[in-house]
Amino acid sequence: MVWNNTTPIDHTKIGSLPSEIRSVELNTQTVIEKEHENLGTGNTGGEHSPGAGVAYTGVTSAAPTFRPDGTTLLSANEVDSGRIWYDTTFTPPVPYKWDGSAWVALNLLAVNIVSAQMATQNTNSSSNGAREGAGQWRHKASISGSSKTLGYVEIAHDGTSLDEKGLFRVVLNDGNDADAPSITAIQLASDGSIASASSAILLDDDTMSGDDATRIATQQSIKAYVDAKTAPGLYGSTDSAGVALASTEIYQAPMHGAIYAYENMSSADYDLAVYISSAADPSANAGNIIQKIEAASASSFVAINAIVASASYFQILSQGGSPNMKWLPFGAAGSPDKQ
Repeated sequence: MVWNNTTPIDHTKIGSLPSEIRSVELNTQTVIEKEHENLGTGNTGGEHSPGAGVAYTGVTSAAPTFRPDGTTLLSANEVDSGRIWYDTTFTPPVPYKWDGSAWVALNLLAVNIVSAQMATQNTNSSSNGAREGAGQWRHKASISGSSKTLGYVEIAHDGTSLDEKGLFRVVLNDGNDADAPSITAIQLASDGSIASASSAILLDDDTMSGDDATRIATQQSIKAYVDAKTAPGLYGSTDSAGVALASTEIYQAPMHGAIYAYENMSSADYDLAVYISSAADPSANAGNIIQKIEAASASSFVAINAIVASASYFQILSQGGSPNMKWLPFGAAGSPDKQ
């Protein structure tokens, strides 16, 4: 409908004014009736019709049970069905729709598009040290009526230099973190390294006494364990001088081989003895002595040697305390395993 508001008015159109005024009234009434139900006298009161309602916001303790008028209970009719409520208990707020009997959460992140992608962008500047903003995806749950963050996944810039290095973290709630998860379950750095603040993933156990089948040992633990178990010297040496052994230590031969030891005794009656046994503690039984030589006098040179079968345990003990000892493997190279 187009109005002609030029003046002076054409007297020939005066007769059409009443009909045009009535047309405006009818159109206005139609719009009001389409957007509202149950209008009162003089267009007072009334409820918004579906599609014209105002969303509930700011509710933090409980879902709405009344219409916006605050007195009429929500019901299963066309006036109430489809109303929207934003639960601001969560950040960002979670939208719900009234289905006629209950509020149903709306899944606004559902994507059914093949090869769909989601991208985020940090708005920090690209100057050195300013690329530390992180993108996080948090999961919250209502625990006893209170919103708690169970954990989040984070992708951030690794370091402070002006580069493109990325860092990936999974952070979990330890059960008492409320809305600030504190346990870094796993972290992947740009150099490929893996870190964790939880011993549930990485285990630092130099002796490996825990014998855990579900956790990963750190590099330091593995090295410390191997160093403690491996004889000093070159591992698998075929040098004619042999592999050096440590006094009083118990070894297990990985193959057939020979051992020899010598020492200048500091006192008469000091002895040098070799124990060999199939048991893991050769010197526990005096019957395992294969050879024992006693010094005739102070500064006497004493030397012994013995053949050791594969898998046998052996130990060299000296009262002098500092013999020179060697392992010579037969055939393939290999060092005895320190027990």
